[in-house]
Amino acid sequence: MTEAVPRRAIQHQKRTRLNDTVLIVALLAFGFSSVFQLFWTVSAQADELSNLIEEGASDQLNSAPTPNEVADPSANLSPCETKRQAFEATLPVPQPIGSGYVVQLVNESNTTLLAAADAAHQVGKPPKAVLPREGTWVIPPKGVLTVDIPPEWETTIGAGAVGPVLWARTGCRFDIAHNLAQCETGNCSGQYDCSKGNQTAPGPKALAEWTFNDTNHNSAPDISVVDGVNLNMDIEPIGPFTPNNPMFPPWLNHSLVKCGEDQRAANRCTPQFQLKRGDLSFFVPGKGGRNDVVGCFSNCGKYKYPAEPPLDCNPDPLTDVRCYYWKTFCCAFPVPTNNPPYDIPCTSDAQCTQNGGCWDRGNGKPVCACRAFIKKDTCPPNVCTFPYTPQTPSFQPPFGLCEDVTKPTGQPGKCIGDDTIHQVMPYGLTWPNDPETFFSDAHAFRIVFAPGGTSVPITPSTNIPLCSSLPMEYRPIAERKVCSGDINSGALFAGARMSPACTENSDCRVGGCNPQSHHCDSWDCKIGDGIATLGVLCRW
Repeated sequence: MTEAVPRRAIQHQKRTRLNDTVLIVALLAFGFSSVFQLFWTVSAQADELSNLIEEGASDQLNSAPTPNEVADPSANLSPCETKRQAFEATLPVPQPIGSGYVVQLVNESNTTLLAAADAAHQVGKPPKAVLPREGTWVIPPKGVLTVDIPPEWETTIGAGAVGPVLWARTGCRFDIAHNLAQCETGNCSGQYDCSKGNQTAPGPKALAEWTFNDTNHNSAPDISVVDGVNLNMDIEPIGPFTPNNPMFPPWLNHSLVKCGEDQRAANRCTPQFQLKRGDLSFFVPGKGGRNDVVGCFSNCGKYKYPAEPPLDCNPDPLTDVRCYYWKTFCCAFPVPTNNPPYDIPCTSDAQCTQNGGCWDRGNGKPVCACRAFIKKDTCPPNVCTFPYTPQTPSFQPPFGLCEDVTKPTGQPGKCIGDDTIHQVMPYGLTWPNDPETFFSDAHAFRIVFAPGGTSVPITPSTNIPLCSSLPMEYRPIAERKVCSGDINSGALFAGARMSPACTENSDCRVGGCNPQSHHCDSWDCKIGDGIATLGVLCRW
């Protein structure tokens, strides 16, 4: 059975942000005229900002508070950061091939992970798959992988381009030879090599998004947690690069996350926003149990999971509360429409729908805009970076308050707050238009999964288990009888489903009632190469 995941599911993560919030381009008080339906990718936005800098707009950035002022990488290192730097100093620095780019993936957790990448490409070009130099996507504890960026992944700018995305998968069962993998987080339609399929399933996952070699020969990475977080992530330039650019506030010269933190931790992720192993459509047996937290949703990620509502749903908080939250936090509406919620003139927030804010970028022409929502009344600039201030009105719209969104529904706690996630990932992209793009002239970068390690359990990734080794609720006593025809014809893999509880055969639509597990027999008896199953992937 194939897991139906639309191609746009992964493309949505590639920094598809609202034009009306001009990201850090807003630092320049550039005053774009925008229409929401004309989405930019990270490539186009990053390139636009880089061009403006080259054209002399940097003078306007000098008065802006920079990341250097709130995150001096050499000052007051914590014990975690000191230990992390000492470990990373022992790692090899890969050299790019020719004038190209290279990315080193580092696993600082104590658990084996599967890394992943999409198949990026330029405008009008076919998707380009990749494979690390090491010939594998398996990354052991304290291990490294090396991804050479192909020329097709550079200058992914313009409508129709797909920018590179890399991420970590947790809790995987995989078979390399048959291109099969089923993961608790970061899944990609059942494939071991995600770059062959260019799809990713919904759910919390931190994504490293990129434009390599923009028109000014910089690169622009960001960390998107718009869907939430499975493992914290950092990006850093290595090899020859300009360490600091005082004329350019979004220069990548500092850590993007807090060392040793984990957004999945109980003190960081409220129960309503936790994704637990038992919540998955499949439960992959491994270290830990059903109540272990495998991911933490963002506001947007929570209400688009496991599938986004229809764009024409009615965001009335009293009749469709999920649609109401989804459109508020994910900034969604039908295109085209005669009644857009954003980019229309306003004089107050009360005139804006979908909980938008009336935003004057400093040009005296306020418009309704999508915005971030915070739990506390204010968020300090070293937590919610690049905030709106009277001195820098064009950074982003003023924050909204979670309580104002949840009040009409009478459901306090239904907003995790962008400030909650920024406490761990101050430079992570938590909502669809969060201004968190950074730039570097490096040609070698490092992505660190679980920087500084984590004490929150991670299910290790291993080979696909035998079907006979699964817990009884997934292993009907009649499994081999039910699937005997496929087994005899050479089936290698199956999907073991935990079917509805039953007391007799008539309770089951498929198969019979297992007298020991009291669950209906229901299996995907034969799983082909690179095919997903909604059951637990296992081997005959």
